[in-house]
Amino acid sequence: MKKSAKEVLEEFRQEQIVQAALSVIEERTFEDTTIEEIAQRAGVSRSTIYLHFKNKQEVLGACLSFNRERLLDELQQRISAVEGFAPQLQAFLEVLLELTDEHRDLFRAVTNSNLFTADPPGRWGAELARLIKDFQESLDAVLAEAGSRGELRANVQATAREQLGMLILGAMTARTLASASLSVPEMAQRVVEMAQFGLLASRKGSA
Repeated sequence: MKKSAKEVLEEFRQEQIVQAALSVIEERTFEDTTIEEIAQRAGVSRSTIYLHFKNKQEVLGACLSFNRERLLDELQQRISAVEGFAPQLQAFLEVLLELTDEHRDLFRAVTNSNLFTADPPGRWGAELARLIKDFQESLDAVLAEAGSRGELRANVQATAREQLGMLILGAMTARTLASASLSVPEMAQRVVEMAQFGLLASRKGSA
């Protein structure tokens, strides 16, 4: 269905605000960024921003969801390009950690909430909730395939997402530190190793 001129204008304005917010946050921090600064960078009034977003937290949600389709396409392509639990988990982690590096301060603002095991705070809006759900479903698909191949320990399958979520959140938190010493592939590999030998051990014959 063809979008109306009003809908096209609203989408354009929202993207304009999100791009401005990303630009300001990269220069400062999310905590220090104000609606006034975002409005000035976007070339709009404060009231225009409040027409689209209730508060700064909703702008944060929109920033995290920016280019959502592109990110999901890349995630699926990289996961489907490899086989086996470890390579697929590695691909999943690399996309997430690269995204964290790209928008470090945004993720620093949200790492006190578990993106994989908790319901997203409502103030971040429906867009953030949808992004989190998409990533959860991608992780679930990796786990389901591993389970069907018998790669997961039977006694951890029911809580695999939650356990992996804690590891992933820890890695994302580490990436928000400016002094992170490991490269993205190295950190992803470390998480994969912990999952294999600590929680999901895919070694044949594991109990």
